[in-house]
Amino acid sequence: MLEKFSEDVLKIEQLLRKINILLKKRLIYLVKDFAITPSQFRLLIILKKRGKSNMKELVKNLHRKPSTVTGIVDRLVNKGFVERSASTEDRRLVRVVLTESGEELVSKIRDQALLLLKGDLQNFTEKERKDFVLLLEKYCRQIEDN
Repeated sequence: MLEKFSEDVLKIEQLLRKINILLKKRLIYLVKDFAITPSQFRLLIILKKRGKSNMKELVKNLHRKPSTVTGIVDRLVNKGFVERSASTEDRRLVRVVLTESGEELVSKIRDQALLLLKGDLQNFTEKERKDFVLLLEKYCRQIEDN
């Protein structure tokens, strides 16, 4: 079955899987000092990008069951990183929003992640970094278009 694919395609797939695993391990390392899980951090990132979100949107974006997302939100509320509020349009709809502490936490973790990335790229020339960005953007567009 693998004979159908060229060596470069197989190598790229292998490297992408390896990068995915390494980035997941890095995320676990980054969030552990703040006593949150990677899933909790992903929810915080979604809220940072979107502002307020309702539970249905969070379920969709996290690709988790509603009961799982409810548990994640509950724990983040207890830690003071998010707040729940009833929608002004529909009181049955619950909105979740980052607190100031949640905003600060996201910034701290993101800054640490960027420092690590900067270190990862220190042996790349400026041209290699620019080429890398162009190739990643091209690959992202290709995936989004398919």
